[in-house]
Amino acid sequence: MVTAGVLRVMAGMLALCLAWPAPAAQAQPMAPVAPAARIVHGTLTPDFPAVGALLVGDLVAGVGDGRQAITGCTATLIGCNTAITAAHCVCGSDYTTGGCSGPNPPEARLYGVFFPHAGFYNATSVAVDPNYDIKASIGDIAIVHLAGPVTGIRPAALTDRAAAVGETGTIVGFGRTADDAQDFGVKRVGNVTLEDCNDGTNGAVICWTYDGTKSNVCTGDSGGPVFISGSAGAMIAGITSSGTG
Repeated sequence: MVTAGVLRVMAGMLALCLAWPAPAAQAQPMAPVAPAARIVHGTLTPDFPAVGALLVGDLVAGVGDGRQAITGCTATLIGCNTAITAAHCVCGSDYTTGGCSGPNPPEARLYGVFFPHAGFYNATSVAVDPNYDIKASIGDIAIVHLAGPVTGIRPAALTDRAAAVGETGTIVGFGRTADDAQDFGVKRVGNVTLEDCNDGTNGAVICWTYDGTKSNVCTGDSGGPVFISGSAGAMIAGITSSGTG
């Protein structure tokens, strides 16, 4: 869990995602966020309806406890029945090999997405970027296929341009507000200033620095989107992956 340091957001998502792009006309507009707002300290938002909570547990009736789950991460609808999240949210992180610490492909029955504006949807399959390597900050992306089309909300669009150093990104997530808080499952939003990671990933990762006073992500926000302004309004430039510090 990261509370300080440089937050890394996977921006090189297109190889896995282009098979399921959301039409540009379906992107929701960028919502205004106060400069001091932060996910960590809780700025609640009803906006960004395409952003949902990735639930983890026994989500199929008759299996284990039956539909007993917790908020594990954040996911964003990018197609009628397709959501994007972080690979480490669904298969874990093996820091020895860099790959999945659990089954790959992950067991779909253990996952689902709850959209406050549309309800709960079971996962039918989960696909992890074949290049996923958490040690090298590569491919921390997964696609979750849902049991049916999500109705009543518009999918978010993927960015049509590269994020620029110094521009504002909007982070959205369902994580906790502090290290010791137990308040998962509520959607919050904040702003960050994007930076060059200077880590040799050639633009595949974008970063920001948390100095304790600005916005940040916390446990449960992994997999959540970073929006930047694009031709269709707020567009996904990356998803929350990991951090240092």
